[in-house]
Amino acid sequence: MIKSPSKVRTRTIVHNVKLPNGCIYSGELLDGKLDGEGNLTYADNSHYEGTFMQGVKHGRGKYYYHSGELYIGDWINNKKEGHGIYFYDKDKRY
Repeated sequence: MIKSPSKVRTRTIVHNVKLPNGCIYSGELLDGKLDGEGNLTYADNSHYEGTFMQGVKHGRGKYYYHSGELYIGDWINNKKEGHGIYFYDKDKRY
């Protein structure tokens, strides 16, 4: 049996790249999409540090809100999902 050649995938690491939506990204790309570990800073200075898959937050990550609040936990398809802790004040968490 003859096997067809598999598609070659390209993984790269970028630093401080401005995305079309205005966000700044540093981290891994797979075939040009956010994929792997990375940091994404939004226009309002909130930012996400964690895992991406096919361009969206997916896996474990930390989301720092511009208000100072923080969410640490699981993400699935760009949404908080599963286990996580939300810190809304220095001494308060949910």
